[in-house]
Amino acid sequence: MIDLNRVHELAYIEEDDAGIRVGAMSRQRTLEHSVVLRERCSLITQAVPWIGHAQIRNRGTIGGSMSHADPAAELPVVARALDAKFLLSSASGERWIDAEEFFVSFLTTAAQTTELLSEIVFPILPDRSATAFVEYARRHGDFALGGAAAVITLDADSDVCRQARISLLGAGPIPERAPSAEAILVGRVIDEAAIAEATEAIEASIEPTGDMHGDSEYRCGLIGTLAGNAVAEANAKVATSR
Repeated sequence: MIDLNRVHELAYIEEDDAGIRVGAMSRQRTLEHSVVLRERCSLITQAVPWIGHAQIRNRGTIGGSMSHADPAAELPVVARALDAKFLLSSASGERWIDAEEFFVSFLTTAAQTTELLSEIVFPILPDRSATAFVEYARRHGDFALGGAAAVITLDADSDVCRQARISLLGAGPIPERAPSAEAILVGRVIDEAAIAEATEAIEASIEPTGDMHGDSEYRCGLIGTLAGNAVAEANAKVATSR
């Protein structure tokens, strides 16, 4: 076991032409209070307060959360919604991998045993974009029973949806995207009817695992409802910003 706590070179938040670069050892508490992230990549700062408690966020890192690859964790869901890219480093070199390919299965990533996750890059969102993150847990700090992240981009001169990204928390073995629901929203004004259709599409496409806290049917309805709420919140933010 190797302790990376003193490898300060892996703890940074920087912006360049590629987007927002975040070193893997950046503490979750640092993300939560980052002005750069709040202004340029606010979905992260919206999601981080849901992670455990302040004491946990003081120690937990973004790289640790991503590498743990829990589909009920907040940061992997954010990475899928933002189409993040991951830098894997090893003695033989480096390689980039998209979030879609990084998460392989429950608690499993595409990183090889010789590789270290060293950086995550979050692309800057297009103009007229807004985000929202919602989840539900029985007590704050408990693992969530379900949740969702939404990224909505509207046309420059109308409230028609140009792009929609919906990432689901706790819906399967990895942080799942909802392509059928995203397709329903694109090309139309996001109103109650559109959100209802998207919610139905999500509920029809997922089979979350049930446990003592809620069976699969309950979680399915919960995740669908939360995803609809996230879409409505993100859309309201951008629609009123013009």
